[in-house]
Amino acid sequence: MGIKDRVKKNKISTKLSDMKITIAGRPKSGKALDVNTKIPTPSGWKFAKDIEVGDEIFDRLGKPTIVLGVYPQGELEAYEVVMQDGTSFVANDEHIIPYVTSKKNINNKTLKEMMVDYKKPKTKFEHDTHTHKYRIPKNNAVEYEEKNLVIEPYALGVLIGDGCLLEGKLSISSNELDVLEKASKSLGLSMPYKNSQKNYTWNYETNEQTKKIKDELKFLGLNVKSVEKHIPYKYLISSIEQRKELLAGLMDTDGTVSINRDTGSMRYQFSTSSKQLKDDFKELALSLGYGVTVSVDNRHLKEGSNANFANYSLSVYTDEVIVSSEKHLKKLEGYEVRSFKDHYTYITDIVEVEPREMVCFKVDNEEELFLINDYIVTHNTSLFYEILKREGGLDTGLLFAFEKGYNFLDGINVVDIASWSDFIDAIDELEDDNEGFIYVGIDTVDIAGRLCQEYVLRKQSTKDGKRYDAMADIPFGKGYELVEAEFSRQFARLDRIFGGWMGITHDKDKTVKEKSGLEYDKTMMSANGRTGDYIKNSSDFIVFIDIQTEKTRDKETRKQTVKENRKIRFRGDGTTEAGGRIKEVPEEIDYDVDLFLKTIHDAVLANTGTGEESAEEKPKEKKVRKTVKADKPKEKEENVADIDSIKSKIGDFLSDLDLSEKKVWAKRFKEELGTMNFNESDDVKALQSILTDMEVK
Repeated sequence: MGIKDRVKKNKISTKLSDMKITIAGRPKSGKALDVNTKIPTPSGWKFAKDIEVGDEIFDRLGKPTIVLGVYPQGELEAYEVVMQDGTSFVANDEHIIPYVTSKKNINNKTLKEMMVDYKKPKTKFEHDTHTHKYRIPKNNAVEYEEKNLVIEPYALGVLIGDGCLLEGKLSISSNELDVLEKASKSLGLSMPYKNSQKNYTWNYETNEQTKKIKDELKFLGLNVKSVEKHIPYKYLISSIEQRKELLAGLMDTDGTVSINRDTGSMRYQFSTSSKQLKDDFKELALSLGYGVTVSVDNRHLKEGSNANFANYSLSVYTDEVIVSSEKHLKKLEGYEVRSFKDHYTYITDIVEVEPREMVCFKVDNEEELFLINDYIVTHNTSLFYEILKREGGLDTGLLFAFEKGYNFLDGINVVDIASWSDFIDAIDELEDDNEGFIYVGIDTVDIAGRLCQEYVLRKQSTKDGKRYDAMADIPFGKGYELVEAEFSRQFARLDRIFGGWMGITHDKDKTVKEKSGLEYDKTMMSANGRTGDYIKNSSDFIVFIDIQTEKTRDKETRKQTVKENRKIRFRGDGTTEAGGRIKEVPEEIDYDVDLFLKTIHDAVLANTGTGEESAEEKPKEKKVRKTVKADKPKEKEENVADIDSIKSKIGDFLSDLDLSEKKVWAKRFKEELGTMNFNESDDVKALQSILTDMEVK
């Protein structure tokens, strides 16, 4: 046996399944928030840096939404966005922010775009120097779960508002009997009695129930002076109904109703001398979707006095009736409760602050919006999916999901990967039997790289009997080599099984500084380090899905229209990372899956310099033509029609089968047609034989 017996003649393939393609794109979830941003979750508040994939946060409608992706962005330029109601958050200028249009729709812009015109000069008929353009939508009431509470929320609101919370007798100071009756009933107590007719202090009899209530108040940290009052955390994350009852108790005691008798508009006000209660009341009202503004009166304070003794006034805006006392309800008689400030709040200022560590999220809801601190509404693989639908069907593809970004991809075959060991086990199973899959996708390759690093750290720590927390801890730089070797080993196995793979990643912006001093921003793949280098160096194509905005102005109406165009970039332009081994590609194309497939096909052929496929890749129909006489073109057309008819019937038959049955037929396709995708074959006899067997079954 000589060397020639081992030589094989290489043939150019334009099959997508034989290629290594990396797809990068911008996650449409908002670019970057400060990692110390507080985010409400069904189990309570968390910092953005502690949010993980699979966690639940809340969408604009107040419903739980799953976090599909968490993308650390590193240290970026930061801006504080301040709202009319005093709420604020810190984000990068590329962060996507929703706003309410004049037609009451929700649109989105980056903070950078808003900075240009968020303030605009007022007309001569308006008093202030500026008005504010962007209205940020308010959230609906947040749907926390109902809590098991010892003291009913309404009664607790009354006790916080008018109760004496210090040690001693349980008492309430009020002159409203209906409020006392409702609170007493909620507390499970009889009506209290007065010590003196000259004041409004009502005392409850000391018994087991009052002792239980006093103990609970103490447990909740409410045995305090007026300036130290607050709302216990558990009550702030109770159900909508429980929070509304608590708010009613607070409003019935320390609240007022103000009505503009000329316009019929109204607002609610709540007053307190406790700074903490001011903050808690604001959080309570915001969590219910109401508008809130805060004012403070500290004119009576002397220099050096404790600011906790200031008087705080909170205005609440809502179309709902949030009071229940006879006094307040009587005041509302004859007036329609209406307010518009609960629907949105304006951006009043955008201020640059020190650079911050940033993170962005991808969430599982159609609007791609989620709530952050003070319940402010903000933002937040399909190409692989669309390729499968055109290249043999969804059952020909397998997605390794390192993150759950596939929720809207109906019918796709998914293997959830939680660790690098999971990934290795899955590849082991595919080596035994690839189950008829032709295409494999990895979502995302950057998370795969991170899990590979964690795997190597654990493995090397065990081997050396030491604890390594970072790659740099492994002596002599060996850790980086081990990661590269392990990562490339598993991807090489995928290459042997499938012939190629599709890696999915996201983008990040990086400031590039040239030696000449030139400095510019460049959009790059978020896959980095040795694993990122492997992906880049192995890829035949690195494509970047971009969103470009086009602004046009109507000459007659002078109205400006902003249109978003999605593009697929094949080559980098100095500010975007794209490219690969195949050079004969356009710089960019419109986002069109069929056009993408054609561009790939044409680029591979153009790269050979021949413009033709190898004999093995040419349709087998060309071989058949040699047996067809030139004077019978009609028979040739009939053969083509027969093939199309047979394939159509095979496709109809497969559509009614479950996945396991389809895999059985896929193996037969491979054996008899040379490919598991029967649409790629032109062997009429073999196709007809398969169809005959299908019809028998």
